[in-house]
Amino acid sequence: MVKIRRPGVVEQIEQDLEILQNLATRASHRWDAAAGYDLIGLADEFAHTLRTEVDYLREGRNAERFAANFAGAPDVHIPSVFWETTTSRVLTLERIRGINISDLAGLDAAGIDRRALAERATRVLAQMVFEDRFFHADPHPGNFFIEPGGRIGIIDFGMVGEVDERLRTQLGHLLLGLARQDPDRIADAVLALAASDTTVKRADLRDDLAALVRRYEDATLGDIPLGALIEEVLAILRRHRLRLPHELALLVKALAMNEGMGARLDPEFRLGDVLAPYAERLMGGELSPSALARRFKEAGLHAAELGIELPEQLHRVLSVIDREGLQLELPAAQLDQLLARNERQTNRLVAAVIGAAVIQGMALVWTARRSTRGP
Repeated sequence: MVKIRRPGVVEQIEQDLEILQNLATRASHRWDAAAGYDLIGLADEFAHTLRTEVDYLREGRNAERFAANFAGAPDVHIPSVFWETTTSRVLTLERIRGINISDLAGLDAAGIDRRALAERATRVLAQMVFEDRFFHADPHPGNFFIEPGGRIGIIDFGMVGEVDERLRTQLGHLLLGLARQDPDRIADAVLALAASDTTVKRADLRDDLAALVRRYEDATLGDIPLGALIEEVLAILRRHRLRLPHELALLVKALAMNEGMGARLDPEFRLGDVLAPYAERLMGGELSPSALARRFKEAGLHAAELGIELPEQLHRVLSVIDREGLQLELPAAQLDQLLARNERQTNRLVAAVIGAAVIQGMALVWTARRSTRGP
């Protein structure tokens, strides 16, 4: 199968993207309703995605990476790349022959169990996201074919996403918050994941998330309709003018598309049923001894940095107060809240320092034992 980039298409794309980005900038400055959608950021992300999709050398490398990740999976077929006839403008792949996954009549005629197929296709995506951390970001039905033996063939690797360590950790925190139905933990995870050009009122965000949690408080992860949940979460983010990072936005899109494809194959399909074991392993990883040790170490480093930087910061603040004076008005109720919050933060800082010291001491003891015993 040969994929050819039409002459002049890159120049045409650049012209269209320039128009789109100019319109996004004007709308953001002149249209109040656009403020909650970050049109400039959306236009930039779209431009980045579209530019990568017309680079066929990159797509070929993506295909090879997927092939390596699924080398031991007999029910997944990633086409081979013919590099001798591949350039940035021409991509030559092994041809995939089979029934398109959206051809329900064809699948039924071939005796394919559509319910089992929906689960298998979702497990493929789950492996990409939770295990390989490199996923197909455009899993629409046109990119999946079912071969005569039942193997799933996948094509079109121009749009991909990666789950780095930071994103994986924050997703773990978010899933822990959802599992424990803890709006405060969820709010902290959302603020760590999302970005904003304005000041976000955490209390208001927490209240909106608490209302969302209450609607699903009696449901397990497998029972939650993830598509509807994603839409509600995105609505809350827009309300608070928060935007998802590029990779997370691609992941949300991929999950929503996968749920739609699964529901088409099997009306009773629930994405959460298949993803729950992977999510539980991810949550378990966040509570593992190695993960806790890493977080204690990071907390200790942050505490050390704070100890070094705090005197200089206090000096700058006191200099400003000395020059300009300070006037502070605070109701008694807010003062109580401030003192309580300060006490909690102090306790966390002390715990972090103690934890870091314990880990450092254990490391020194272990090193000393190794030295006395010899290699």
